[in-house]
Amino acid sequence: MTHGVTRRALVIDDDADMRDLIAALLESIDFEIDLIADGIDALDLTKEYDVVLVDLNMPVFDGEHLLDYWSLTRREILGRVIVLTSYSRFMHGRELPPFFAMLSKPFEHAVLLQLVEQCATQI
Repeated sequence: MTHGVTRRALVIDDDADMRDLIAALLESIDFEIDLIADGIDALDLTKEYDVVLVDLNMPVFDGEHLLDYWSLTRREILGRVIVLTSYSRFMHGRELPPFFAMLSKPFEHAVLLQLVEQCATQI
């Protein structure tokens, strides 16, 4: 870790394999990871995160609803959000609150890590 500073990431995805993969990738660059399986469990975050990875398509409370909620209650967190989606055409014409970046699944591991580093180190 850099100078004893703990970097923390939150991964919100209903796919357990995807959560585990992202957690392993981020742990390889010294992040502490919290995992959540649905957006409903991320409504009232009790920690601050350097990066939040949110899957758009979840069965109970999806990423779109979560971003809308945060835009009303925790607007500052949106600048730390990387949206993950397997449906790029799913986004056509949809309006989401501004967030840091979007990454389509499947993604290259190096691209994800680069985005996470950029997000975590933004001023």
